[in-house]
Amino acid sequence: MNTQLKKSNYLLFFLLLFFTHLLLAQNNENDFPAIALEISEDNMNKLRAKRKLALYQQGLGASSDDWVSATLTFDDKEHKAEVRLKGDMTDHWKDAKLWSFKVKLKGESTFMGMKRFALQHPQRRSYMCDWYYHQLFEHLDSSMVVINYDFVNLSLNGTKFPLYAIEENIDMKLIERNEQRAGVILKFDAERMMFIYENPGFNKSYLGTSPLVYQESKVKKSSSLNDQYYVARNLLEALRLGKLQTGQVFDLEKLALLFAVADLMGHHHSLPLHNIRFYYNPVTSLLEPVPYDNSKITKLKNLIGQTALTHLDIKMINWRPTLFNDDAFLAAYTDALVKLSKKKTLTNFFSSVEKQATYRTNALKAVYASYPANEQKVITNNQQRIIDILASIENSHFEIYVDKNAKDEENIKVQIKNNYVIPLIIKDIKIGDNVLKIADRRVIQCVNKQKPYAESSLKVTKGSLADIDWTQTAQVRFGLPNLEEVKSEEVMMQDLVQNEENEISNLTFMDKLLEKNDKPLS
Repeated sequence: MNTQLKKSNYLLFFLLLFFTHLLLAQNNENDFPAIALEISEDNMNKLRAKRKLALYQQGLGASSDDWVSATLTFDDKEHKAEVRLKGDMTDHWKDAKLWSFKVKLKGESTFMGMKRFALQHPQRRSYMCDWYYHQLFEHLDSSMVVINYDFVNLSLNGTKFPLYAIEENIDMKLIERNEQRAGVILKFDAERMMFIYENPGFNKSYLGTSPLVYQESKVKKSSSLNDQYYVARNLLEALRLGKLQTGQVFDLEKLALLFAVADLMGHHHSLPLHNIRFYYNPVTSLLEPVPYDNSKITKLKNLIGQTALTHLDIKMINWRPTLFNDDAFLAAYTDALVKLSKKKTLTNFFSSVEKQATYRTNALKAVYASYPANEQKVITNNQQRIIDILASIENSHFEIYVDKNAKDEENIKVQIKNNYVIPLIIKDIKIGDNVLKIADRRVIQCVNKQKPYAESSLKVTKGSLADIDWTQTAQVRFGLPNLEEVKSEEVMMQDLVQNEENEISNLTFMDKLLEKNDKPLS
């Protein structure tokens, strides 16, 4: 009898849970803002025709002709707008009703401080994943330009949708809302990148792409914004051609934080060129990343810094080797990883957003029963993975080849190979009572196909060249960039002559790309 009663109670519970989800999904019982979208039947037919073509082509191929007039009602007022379908992939519009839209408000109208935004099923951004992603940037660096990602109650021509995600789109209003100086925003041409990827014979590096500016017509009408655009474009061009280093083009701390947070999320979807956006800060004359479209929080396998130089993913139109070949960026990236590895960093963050996160999580779970709501657990596990990687500096990291016949103790030619997963700094090298330091660079890149060995020179800072016994085991003191903790490793200094076949050429990575390919496409 008790067993039968338990089964009945379980059945009643699940039926109650099911109908609760259904009721909430229909009535949108929450405190999120409401938007009523009205589109005429003629314009709905135009959207349906575009969707039908996109389903046939398996791609949207959006153009300026796709926009249709619409009316948005919010705050008890009607606002004129333009709307089109949104999303390159079919998941944005394959459902018969729950489509993704881009919206442009006309005149002076704004919604939640935004003039342009996307409305989409929360699953397109893995529900709360991008909410945590953007909130974390606001928490870590209040001066970053961060887009607004949240949730709204949407209806289309009187039909209520389940709880929908709203995502701010890139425009000048975004800069104003973030209380930054007016500046242009650039991106790389995604369609161009897809074209060169799909057509053999074209330049497969990001040398073949072109930077575009948002709201081009508005930029051209302003002499100051137009000047900014040319400065920003020239910075990117100089970086691509190897004429400037990462730190001369970008705000290093912000760019490093973008990469480190992607590591923490376990997903690097926001880092390829077709997803990244750049704000030109006219105060610093540097480009700053605008975090956008990370899409998932998942288990971290490898740090982006572990693969940036060892794997060239052509499909991503790779630009990461250029960034990571700059020691200053490597140091900033390591600093950002260390900051994120501190337990208090996540503890403070989760505490600061607890009330907001709990409300949104419960609202989504009430509507979407399949939503896992495990973001904090995954992020915390990824933090531990980062801690483990940073702490895994064991022995046998370096191979060192030195000119044992050197005569000048200020210029002893050396080649160093770093076998660790991320770059390391060599503090000094001790052989007996003699101490040597690297003359021109201390950050030793991890092994990569372009530069297996770092070429440099040593100088004697204690003792003398004549007293060095190269047959003795050397003590190499090293650590992670910008960290005080120093490790020590025993290394046998090998003869540079034995390593001649491994010597790197004087060509930079960008030179090699240019040597292998035709001139960059304009």
